[in-house]
Amino acid sequence: MDEWLKIAQVLEDTWNFPNCIGALYGKHVVIRAPANSGIVYFNYKGTHSVVLLAVVDGKYQFLFVDIGCNGRVADGEIYNQSALPAILEGDAYNIPGSRPLKERMKPVHLLC
Repeated sequence: MDEWLKIAQVLEDTWNFPNCIGALYGKHVVIRAPANSGIVYFNYKGTHSVVLLAVVDGKYQFLFVDIGCNGRVADGEIYNQSALPAILEGDAYNIPGSRPLKERMKPVHLLC
């Protein structure tokens, strides 16, 4: 848990994101469509792609990477199909619970 709190402190000090343990981003990586794939990899940008879903810490170090979902799938579904929801909701990675923001009383989650 101490490691998560260190990551949260860097994100707050460097980027002014309190109670945050990582930044989540998805990126379409343009590919040549596989043979006979039809529109499976065709995305809203008008290209064929696979999606890179990643979480980084405040120093741009990767904490989680999922790559390979076809570009036609919506962002929310890519997240849901990845291992990330189970990681964040489970106990295996010892992610800290909710904590109040500075000068506040109500706890908020350590996720952005």
